[in-house]
Amino acid sequence: MSVLYLCEKPSQAADLAKVLGDPRRRESHFETARGLVTYAIGHLLELDEPGNHDPRMKGAWRLESLPFEPLAFRYVPKQSTRGQLSAIGKLLKSATTVVIATDAGREGEMIGREILDHRGFQEARSSDCEHSVS
Repeated sequence: MSVLYLCEKPSQAADLAKVLGDPRRRESHFETARGLVTYAIGHLLELDEPGNHDPRMKGAWRLESLPFEPLAFRYVPKQSTRGQLSAIGKLLKSATTVVIATDAGREGEMIGREILDHRGFQEARSSDCEHSVS
């Protein structure tokens, strides 16, 4: 089983890597005694332009084209962070478990989930796992 910890920002990844033990800095991640730690740089994806959903929305918008309601929201990589998103994708290929270690709260969770969804990551599941709430 290979574990990948996904943090929201580089400083958070560095702190977590220290806690996990024996951190070794690489270009896009840290190798530790208990797995790899990588990071986003805030949001790595953004909503696709309306004109890419519907040709009527390209260029100047017209009142008769509104309301614009896409069937599904599509996300595309941000130009400025495309390299880090690609690096995370490569790390995900060898991961069987991903720990979303972003900031607690909606925004941090969303950053982690967006990346996993965009890369099509499906975590390995064990049929004998039990979850309980006390």
